[in-house]
Amino acid sequence: MIATESRDSYCGRSVLLTPGATYRRLNVPGEDVLIGAGIHICATCDGPFYNGKELVVVSGVEEGLFLTKFATKVTILEVGDRIRASQILQGKAASHPQI
Repeated sequence: MIATESRDSYCGRSVLLTPGATYRRLNVPGEDVLIGAGIHICATCDGPFYNGKELVVVSGVEEGLFLTKFATKVTILEVGDRIRASQILQGKAASHPQI
């Protein structure tokens, strides 16, 4: 389960991490054990595994948009107090029916 500062929580059997142009880890308990078995870092490599599923993407607006090709719903969580994607990507995500 992932809990946000606003006390929203998200629960699922898998987590797909897409933290930007360079792979970044969240350093959360159990992450090392679950890489490749529930936690994934490469949206383009691992996105097809989630065909027809709901996903939570951590810090990855562009990757979240890409994953709408496979997932029925994509929830994007941002690490920090602001979205770091460009205004263009933010607008696309805000208007996308699956995000």
